[in-house]
Amino acid sequence: MDETQSWKTDRWWTSHYNFDPEVTKKFAFQEGIELHDVTLRDGEQTPGVVFTRKEKVEIAMALDGAGVHRIEAGMPAVSEDDREAVKEIVKGVTKSRVFAFCRVRKEDVDASVACGVDAVVLEIPALSQRLKVLGLTVEKAAENAVGVIEYAKGLGLFVVFFPYDTTRTTLDSVMTMARAGEAAHADRLAIVDTVGGASPEGFSHLVRTVRSATKTQLEVHCHNTLGVGVANTIGGLAAGAKCAHLAVNGIGEGAGNVALEEAVFALKLLYGIDCGVNIDRLYELSKVVAERSGIGLAVNKPVFGKNIFRRESGMVVERYYKMPDVARELELMDPAWFAGETEIVLGKKSGKYSILFALRKRGLTATDEQVKEILERVKSVSISKKGLVTESELDEILKNTLAKTGTASPV
Repeated sequence: MDETQSWKTDRWWTSHYNFDPEVTKKFAFQEGIELHDVTLRDGEQTPGVVFTRKEKVEIAMALDGAGVHRIEAGMPAVSEDDREAVKEIVKGVTKSRVFAFCRVRKEDVDASVACGVDAVVLEIPALSQRLKVLGLTVEKAAENAVGVIEYAKGLGLFVVFFPYDTTRTTLDSVMTMARAGEAAHADRLAIVDTVGGASPEGFSHLVRTVRSATKTQLEVHCHNTLGVGVANTIGGLAAGAKCAHLAVNGIGEGAGNVALEEAVFALKLLYGIDCGVNIDRLYELSKVVAERSGIGLAVNKPVFGKNIFRRESGMVVERYYKMPDVARELELMDPAWFAGETEIVLGKKSGKYSILFALRKRGLTATDEQVKEILERVKSVSISKKGLVTESELDEILKNTLAKTGTASPV
């Protein structure tokens, strides 16, 4: 893909500065970046969210259909229902690799193996204050981890060692955990921003530092408490991490995990990196998770928020009325990709061309005076109700205004 194709295609138009050699020379992206979805485990830890076994399988099949590389199907040690869901997911997927989430305990590993998975995430705190609650030091926790990692490897499992709260831990503690993972032959080491307390620069620095000191490939798991989760994740990947942990719609504890769809779109549109996921399937996946979790998408949510392709401002609508092809091109993304088309709505910020657009859509014409009166009424209704004017409200306004002189006629 050449530079021009990277930032401007028939589906998007981003910034060419993203691909300036002075920018890209700093990147150390790995070939074949992997996406590890945590919707069914970390996502379900959202307070009040409970997925039934059927819903977990449904979401897993949608993830598999979209080609997401890895699915963290749950924590078998939690309940019988979780174990049965993991078993069904293992049997049902055709593309994704299924992981189970475990504490650093052999019994958790055994429960996962009994579900048929061949890969596990083994978690243990890396922060001394968290370990103190468990009666452990960093050194003792690392020693315990070695034994369990070796046990899991002996069972033929792919192991991601997950010493969490990595970003608030001393570098000595991080390296103690990294050396433990390497000594036990863990396949991956996760750098985890559990509370979302790292900046993109700080997180990238940590990933780069650990990567230079260990042969174990790295993964990144970030949270979005301060709104920089996607930036941190991409920064970690650009610093050489192989895999990103993500959740559909960004659900999860607190402000949530990093949204799968946001990371996928950002990597593709801003960095020219195709992770191999079927982007055309992500919108339906997002809707399924929103429905099953009971957490609807905010209208201003990145990528799939309703307002991404909604326009009220009269100045903006003018170009849709006069030059619709140019107006579409000026969008960041083509709405036909997944949202159908840009929706022109009416309200306080509407202008003359908003009314002309609505009239043309209905096959009607009006005099300049009528357009002015319709606009005044639209603004009045919007201000009065503190919201947008509905189609039925507009129809009533048009009927009352155009019927006065009988000048309304089809275009």
